[in-house]
Amino acid sequence: MDNKTFFDRKFIFLSGKGGVGKTTTSSSIALGLSKLGHKTLLISTDPSHSIGHIFEQPIGYKEKRIMDNLYGIEIDVRAESKRYIDGVLEQARQTLSPIILEEVRDQIELAYHSPGAEELALFDVISRFFTMEERYDNFVFDTAPSGYTLRLLSLPKALNNWINRLIKTRINAMKVEYYATRNPDKKLKEKLEEDPVLKILNKRKAQFEQARQILLDNKKALFMFVLNPERLPIEITRDSISELEQNKIKIEALVINKISTDNSKRSLKEKEYIAQIEKEFAPRRIFKVPLLEEEVHGIESIEKIAKVLFNGGL
Repeated sequence: MDNKTFFDRKFIFLSGKGGVGKTTTSSSIALGLSKLGHKTLLISTDPSHSIGHIFEQPIGYKEKRIMDNLYGIEIDVRAESKRYIDGVLEQARQTLSPIILEEVRDQIELAYHSPGAEELALFDVISRFFTMEERYDNFVFDTAPSGYTLRLLSLPKALNNWINRLIKTRINAMKVEYYATRNPDKKLKEKLEEDPVLKILNKRKAQFEQARQILLDNKKALFMFVLNPERLPIEITRDSISELEQNKIKIEALVINKISTDNSKRSLKEKEYIAQIEKEFAPRRIFKVPLLEEEVHGIESIEKIAKVLFNGGL
């Protein structure tokens, strides 16, 4: 499989330690795909958004055209989390009694401020992109540093159990309320079918299951790690890949970024690390990107990296 074909997956995720060059790599892959005529959306989920800096134009939280066939968006996780919570409360406000609404509000507010709430909100956003397949040929995700991404991509399995518990809890609460009502106006089955909270939970359950199926489908999803030829990035990459693959997410490729091209002492040490990476992470595909002389920003520098990644075929 040549490089052009290798990168042609519907959803491409790049992760790695902070500072290794995930954003430049994801931007280069997105640019490369767009040059091949693929309508591509580059999505930044890293809180320190920098795709706008790289392309030297503001991107923001709405899809924006960067150039022919290439669009970008920067996800504000906190804003998305708040927007989702407000939407759930608004739906509940329209149908629930004031007493039940207050109880639901407290539960939702607690969830919003709990550990993992941001990952959950971000996963919710990413899941929405999975429903937009017809709008773009490729979606390239520039993710946050490894630990955050690990928690995010490990969510579907945990979320399925979590959502089932919430559904069960809600059904039990409704049963108690129903049987405490002496003259219920509707049958319990009808009450359950019409309950807005259960509708939301069941919708999210279906959404999480769809996301899980996509993440595990290597014909649709491609996962790559970016690292530098140094000890710490290698160790972090090793641990991260092990954890993700325990969750059945297959890592198919690594990008060794910022490789020195001189004959310095540093370059000799890097060659040892590169040999270690090639041996330890085989048979995954390994891409090698040299350290550019100039700072990476602007279309021209991104095109240079894209040509390396796509084997000079652009």
